[in-house]
Amino acid sequence: MKPLLDKTSTLFKKNELKTLEYIHTRGIFANSYPDLNNAIFASYSNYNGYKKGNKDFDFEFVSDFDIEIEGHLHRIIIHADVKGDYDFMSYSIGIAHKDDNKELVRRFHFDYDHTKIRKNQRAFISHLQYGGKSGNGVTGTIYKTSKIEPGLSVPRLNFPPINLALLLDIVFCEFQNESTKKIIEDAEWRSLIRENEIFTLKNYYNSISNHIDSDKHNKESLVRDICYS
Repeated sequence: MKPLLDKTSTLFKKNELKTLEYIHTRGIFANSYPDLNNAIFASYSNYNGYKKGNKDFDFEFVSDFDIEIEGHLHRIIIHADVKGDYDFMSYSIGIAHKDDNKELVRRFHFDYDHTKIRKNQRAFISHLQYGGKSGNGVTGTIYKTSKIEPGLSVPRLNFPPINLALLLDIVFCEFQNESTKKIIEDAEWRSLIRENEIFTLKNYYNSISNHIDSDKHNKESLVRDICYS
């Protein structure tokens, strides 16, 4: 069995709204990252009407905010985009120097293909790529990507599915300073991450584990084979 997300796309997107609500109502970023906090509040307010009922919707989130990385301020650009019935799903982290905050020096995006088959090259169902073109910031800021080879689409590295909570957790774990350490060790934050690990990762790892434990795991059917879309 391929390691697909076992939740409907609508349920997946509603979980993103649940994450926005959880962070907003607890004011987790209110003091340390006000720009991120404001973006979460604006997005939460925009999607508030979709929390109940079965009406489908497209989910988008964007935030750009300052964060200390290795002793220097940088600009982080977060994008999340989930459209249709997993027709398009991509999350990204962009990084710019504070003194040149319109030119990205790093960009990573995490894509999920579900059942989509790419024409030009096989790709893992959920994968990590470096580079790519960046979307605009909250206020319409255009971030350039000429320094990071945006047109090079390979490699696509096998990577588990991700969502907004897990993406933010990567940012705070990887760019550690006094503010981020408080966040990632906060009991309420860890509770949110645990719930999202179960929601997003449980079926992925169970599928791989079950395949390895089965008779189907052989030289004709490796783990990487079932991870390709």
